[in-house]
Amino acid sequence: MKLFLHFFNLALVTAIENSIVLKFGDNSVRIENEGVPGNGNTLDSTRSSTSTSSSDKTGCTYGQCLTADYDKMVLPVDGVNVIQTHFELRDIIDVNDEKFTITCSMYLGVRWREPRLINSNNGTQPVWLPLELEFAKKLWIPNIFIYDLKDFKVIHVLNKLAALYVVNEGELFYQLATHVTFLCRMRFEKFPVDEHVCKFRVGSSSYNNQQMEFQTSVLEYDASKQNTILDYQAQVSKLEEKDRTLFYGEMGNYSISGFRINLKRHMRKYIWNYHFPSGIFVMVSWVSFLIPPAVVPGRMGLLVTLFLVLANMFNSINSNSPTVEGMTSIGMWMISCILFVFGALSEYAVILFLRTRLEGKSRRGEDELDARTINMNKDRFEQWLVRVKEKFPKNDEEIGKLDRVFAVLFAVSFLVFNITFWNNMVRKE
Repeated sequence: MKLFLHFFNLALVTAIENSIVLKFGDNSVRIENEGVPGNGNTLDSTRSSTSTSSSDKTGCTYGQCLTADYDKMVLPVDGVNVIQTHFELRDIIDVNDEKFTITCSMYLGVRWREPRLINSNNGTQPVWLPLELEFAKKLWIPNIFIYDLKDFKVIHVLNKLAALYVVNEGELFYQLATHVTFLCRMRFEKFPVDEHVCKFRVGSSSYNNQQMEFQTSVLEYDASKQNTILDYQAQVSKLEEKDRTLFYGEMGNYSISGFRINLKRHMRKYIWNYHFPSGIFVMVSWVSFLIPPAVVPGRMGLLVTLFLVLANMFNSINSNSPTVEGMTSIGMWMISCILFVFGALSEYAVILFLRTRLEGKSRRGEDELDARTINMNKDRFEQWLVRVKEKFPKNDEEIGKLDRVFAVLFAVSFLVFNITFWNNMVRKE
């Protein structure tokens, strides 16, 4: 009996005034009839409430309607249409020195007047009223052209991250999240103290400034919230006045909006990774002047090792440096360091030559030819050679003195080179 009552409670059908109620537990569905059969009326299908789309075929959405003669191929205003651009930079993702490109993550927005959009809700005024994105297909939207654009990616999660708003009555705002990659003119002759100015420019592809004027109304960038670690310090500012107009001769002048990114390379890591070690290696090479010339393996081994280390550092810098037409600043530094070590190596080669010459003469028991024994008939060049030979070191003590002279000369030369080089670096920076 209980089972029967439970089943009867799950499915109870009652007829109340030309209606049928189906009851399932605590839920019930009521089906109404338009009439009773036999009275000249037919039983209609069940009435169901369906949600209508907020954007209908007449061009209305959320109380915002387009005029009957609306044409999205026609400019909203007969005169100059002012387009306000919004740039909210979230991150500078990458600066590619090899491809001369910059990639930014931003919210790109445009705002314009649309007097042909009528507010049908007389009681309320739209203030940042969100609209369906599908409604944008019926609207005139500024034909944005991005100069020097390489790639433009709209961000999708479940759907496209974009929004359409009625800011005020007759004023629209369209925004989307994107990753933009654009070209930048970079020159790396001053690397690693190079600085670059990259311009992100937005304009119209078909309307000159007599029909469309672009203005940068919002520009946001917070360097402290930068997620990626760049090789540059970046500063973002609006375009200068001279960059806000493009001249195309008979086609007219075109209005431009956008921003500029000033890139300044972080130099400190290059000083610690390249300049400081290579400078230390040059100073270590001066230790060779304190090693007696007779200790050939020690002195030669030190200089050759330092020379090879510097050559390896130079190759590493060349492989990691940007492409240039000539020589970079850090490349000039490395070559100079290599030449200083090569100079010390060459000086030791001269010392070995003089010692070998002295040892050879001592074995043969020959004395240096005296200039007074020269025949007066000899030409002047031979006389000059004899006088030069007289000035050569005649023993190990004089050779050691020559070593000390070169040590001081190399130290002073490297000091002068550093003062000149770093003075130019500071001025460039």
